Amino acid sequence: MAKPLFEIKKNKEGVQLLVQGDLKVQHANDFKDFLLESMNRASNEKLMLGQVTGIDVTGVQLTYLWKKSLRKQGREATIELPENESLKELLEKTGITNTL
Repeated sequence: MAKPLFEIKKNKEGVQLLVQGDLKVQHANDFKDFLLESMNRASNEKLMLGQVTGIDVTGVQLTYLWKKSLRKQGREATIELPENESLKELLEKTGITNTL
């Protein structure tokens, strides 16, 4: 299984965190470290999951904790859902999108 790709882009609105590939337990530490970098910034951030092709409960939990932590700091944290229709539908049916 290929390692997911992580990229940070800064613009006028804040910071965009781009993720591509599978967000599964095998790469949880890499994803966690990528998200933890947000704690060292003061900007609003958007987690771009549009190019994510798979996600398990670990990826969902890390995403939720990232958003919760930024909001606790008084910052805006938004999440773009995956473009993959079956993955997006699964997240919506489980109600997870209401939490994220």
